[in-house]
Amino acid sequence: MTTETQTQTDPQLRGLWTSASNSAADRACPGRHLAQRALPDDKSEASQAGDRIHAALAKQDPAGLDLEETEMYDRCKRVEEALVIAYFGADVAQMKMFPSREKRQWIEWMNEGGLRHSGQADAIYRRKDKALVIDYKTGRNETAGSPHNLQLRDLAVLNWVNMPLLTEIGVAIIQPWITEKPDICAYKLPDIKKGITELLARVKASNDSASQRVAGDVQCRFCRAKPNCAEYQAWAGTLVPMVDRTIFEVPVAEWTPEQRASFLNNLGPAEKILAECKEAMKAGLKEDPAFVPGWGLKDGQKRDTIVNAQAVFSSFSETGGTLEQFMECITVGKTKLKEALSAVTKKKGKALDAALTEVIGGNVESKTTEPTLTKLKEEA
Repeated sequence: MTTETQTQTDPQLRGLWTSASNSAADRACPGRHLAQRALPDDKSEASQAGDRIHAALAKQDPAGLDLEETEMYDRCKRVEEALVIAYFGADVAQMKMFPSREKRQWIEWMNEGGLRHSGQADAIYRRKDKALVIDYKTGRNETAGSPHNLQLRDLAVLNWVNMPLLTEIGVAIIQPWITEKPDICAYKLPDIKKGITELLARVKASNDSASQRVAGDVQCRFCRAKPNCAEYQAWAGTLVPMVDRTIFEVPVAEWTPEQRASFLNNLGPAEKILAECKEAMKAGLKEDPAFVPGWGLKDGQKRDTIVNAQAVFSSFSETGGTLEQFMECITVGKTKLKEALSAVTKKKGKALDAALTEVIGGNVESKTTEPTLTKLKEEA
């Protein structure tokens, strides 16, 4: 077994080999890695926002972030500072600590044909024989906490392999949307050695062309091979027929309480698979107009947005229009106003919220949207 830190060929290498960020998904589906290895990664808008926040935290500079992203950046920094003090002690403030940020680390098993695995921690603090590994999750979806997060255990293993003098490695996941007081899970040497053994078994399975694909929510959620995966299609299809189809033989008004519950319990999974199939049809038609016989793509609606309100007002006033008349056409978005107010006052967080409330005063009309369906928690 050999180790290697980040190299110039890292982007290419990462695409070829497994990584800590996919650890839980790869464990659940051994055939997943090879199935999607050469496929492009189309990132969502939320994922791109997360990338921007991560890049800013790596540079320790929020320049270029919008207001919401800047606030997430600040929250991550506050939690990180508290974690460092909690793990290393209050005297950490006097230490000259220069954490390693976003440095990819590798492990290579030469006796297994050169199998590799990597991981990139968002921040790594080291002091004597201890290290603290931190990973940020800036999305709203809950991630497994530190003691149960397989990605963090992989990162602990990689840090020990690349710095074997460590005797303890603490890991923590910062996800401010969920909690600002995350747990720290400490791995000792026996834990690390067990982790290496289990990691190798997983990496071998992920690089074995004979490994089976196993569909499920965790492993399929972000898998790029879904459109061409028979196992996923079969699994997803089972989510739809679970509804008692006899309920459609009677009017909705005559459904029993059990039939209503059956319908709603399966509505989400059914909508998900239908939406994915619809997107697959659209993607196919973009590539080939004959992809779906009798179907095509209709051009999207064109929407014009005025980008220079001042110039439009000047032209409007030249026609005889007044400021009062023009203001009747304007809708002020609270998010944009908040961003402008932050730029003017340099305030953030609760101070900015208070300033926004003062600026708006009573000049706001509140409307409540229609209620949404939600699953009630069962009483213990």
